[in-house]
Amino acid sequence: MLFRPADDAYPDVISLRTDFPDVIHLNARPPGRPKSFCLYLEPYEELQLHWTPHLFVERIRSWLAKTADGTLHPEDQGLEPLVFLPYGTLVVPRDLLSAKEAPLQLYVVRAVDGAEIRSVWIAATGKSGDAPKREFVAACFDCPPQTHGVIRSAPDDLVQLQQFLTPIGFDIVAEVRALVAEWKKGELFRQVESAKLFLILRLPKQRVEGGDVEVIERLAFLCDCTLKDLDERLETFQVTHDYKGTIAIPESVAARANITLLAFDVTEEFSPQRAAELNGVAVETRPFCLLGAGAIGGQIMDTLLRSGFGTWTVIDNDRFLPHNLARHRLTGFFVGQRKAVAIANLMNDLFGREVVTALSVDVLRPGDKREAVDAATENATAICDCTASVPVARAIAAGEVKTRRARQVTLW
Repeated sequence: MLFRPADDAYPDVISLRTDFPDVIHLNARPPGRPKSFCLYLEPYEELQLHWTPHLFVERIRSWLAKTADGTLHPEDQGLEPLVFLPYGTLVVPRDLLSAKEAPLQLYVVRAVDGAEIRSVWIAATGKSGDAPKREFVAACFDCPPQTHGVIRSAPDDLVQLQQFLTPIGFDIVAEVRALVAEWKKGELFRQVESAKLFLILRLPKQRVEGGDVEVIERLAFLCDCTLKDLDERLETFQVTHDYKGTIAIPESVAARANITLLAFDVTEEFSPQRAAELNGVAVETRPFCLLGAGAIGGQIMDTLLRSGFGTWTVIDNDRFLPHNLARHRLTGFFVGQRKAVAIANLMNDLFGREVVTALSVDVLRPGDKREAVDAATENATAICDCTASVPVARAIAAGEVKTRRARQVTLW
């Protein structure tokens, strides 16, 4: 048992046995270091409030006993991650997570906090010359299911990644070689050969061998070489690491053929589909129309879109003024702007795409925008009236505002 003089972290409990087995709930340690027991889930600041020597020793005894009989990980506890300590988090578009059949495409990636560890990198489709962002290509691979348990250190190079995936019958080197060979048949390859490659792995996890897949872990590995260099080194890698002849390949040659990797957690960018999934509802893609982008209209728009509900046209001719800040969804940044435009910009920024169209016009007196207003209201699946205006409600009921057989919701 190792205690820190500052008492600012958990006491470390390690086994000095060199043959201590790889079991579930071990802390991350470099290869060759003694095994460290993962005893607690709660932060140490909370644990300190009720920590005693007796409880500590009993926790260790319980950890060993439950590890021995296989009951340490409860049935209602989430599955363990497959690897420790990725370099950072990679945010990717939804279509990039489908499969390796996705076409070769250039992405630009922006590191939010530079290249520091644990930073977030955001990938988006782009084109050459989007400096200072860095250029990448990416491929997604579906791997066979594996049983959770021992958490491994994140692979640092292609050799370690191959060793990590070999037990589940997945040859990452062969898969990447085949994909690059297919890419080389197209004209785009030469235009992107100076980009670096992200290998995105979809790793299904099961609780027990042969059980149902409960969750899919997604990891990305950035190859620290250009796509052109990767193509050349993969051929050498195959020879140096698979050669079974009588003449040994020098370690220096094998090392030069290896490819360094950076490991990332992968998360999907926010989209209407993702918003609906996170809210546990079905995505709604039909068009809707909002009349009035005031305090109520802004809140309704924000709530509905954050659940993936609809694409919208918002109609309002009013401007956002300081007194509106008391109740409105908008912030001080938008003071002076048209409410419809401001709400549309805020919601479109939420998804990084246009889900809201703004019409800064009086719905009762649209003038030269009559055609646009008629198209928005007539094509809407439903019209949500948040104008708090009796004349507007009467105009809709009287048919002066063009609508199809849609449900009108008037909110005061």
